[in-house]
Amino acid sequence: MRDACLGLFKAVQKVIKKQGDQTHVPSSFKTPCWEFRNCGRQPGGEQARALGVCPVAEAEFFHGNNNGPFAGRVCWKLNSASCKSGDTISIMAKLRTCMQCDFFKAVREEEGQHFDIGI
Repeated sequence: MRDACLGLFKAVQKVIKKQGDQTHVPSSFKTPCWEFRNCGRQPGGEQARALGVCPVAEAEFFHGNNNGPFAGRVCWKLNSASCKSGDTISIMAKLRTCMQCDFFKAVREEEGQHFDIGI
């Protein structure tokens, strides 16, 4: 599974490089958080070198959850990801914050009864 996800990620990177758009994700996936928030912290993103690649954009285990690449549509599942402060907080405190996020709300609405909160 890990090798398949890594292979898919490398294929996505090739598509991105060919298109010259560092933030585009192929249409087989729904919009991930890094595109929605335009943070630039995905591999190859504008802020990745300065701020580091966000763990959400590399979390292979969550690939496909809520129809997104890596943890891009379940960013609230990663305690190591914090959009606001960069601090690591408890998963429940993070979830309370994330539930107020426009992206969380958009994913919940788009996925409807298939929404994976994943706690």
